[in-house]
Amino acid sequence: MDDQMKAITVCEPYASLIAWRHKRVENRSWPTHYRGWLAIHAGRSKKWLTDAYDHIIPPDKLVFGAIVGVVWLRACVHIDALEAYTEQHPEQSWLHEHQHVGGPWLWILDRHFRLSEPVQAKGAQGLWNLSRSVLRPARLIKVA
Repeated sequence: MDDQMKAITVCEPYASLIAWRHKRVENRSWPTHYRGWLAIHAGRSKKWLTDAYDHIIPPDKLVFGAIVGVVWLRACVHIDALEAYTEQHPEQSWLHEHQHVGGPWLWILDRHFRLSEPVQAKGAQGLWNLSRSVLRPARLIKVA
């Protein structure tokens, strides 16, 4: 079995919002052909912090520089192709109402798991490889 999985660094509070399934889309300026398990790394930057999400994720629960969750990257769709995508996948029609749909590329996330405890890790730009063994100390908790 391959010990590597893909990971992506996302600024807080968005990394935690993804891990807790409040954010089911990651917006990127670039597409990816990758589909599969994706570790969500909370970056060290605090430039995106506002109090807008304090009622969902309290500030004292945010972590920086750690893996906070694992999701399934289901699809990558350009915002201009969203209508055609949801016509082909009507179960994804929630995308039209989701507050985090911004584009230009929508990374559609599914099967959200949060980690019982964040696992410290150094992030990187773009998709990067993470050894699955890094996650072994943590328990994955399915988020409904």
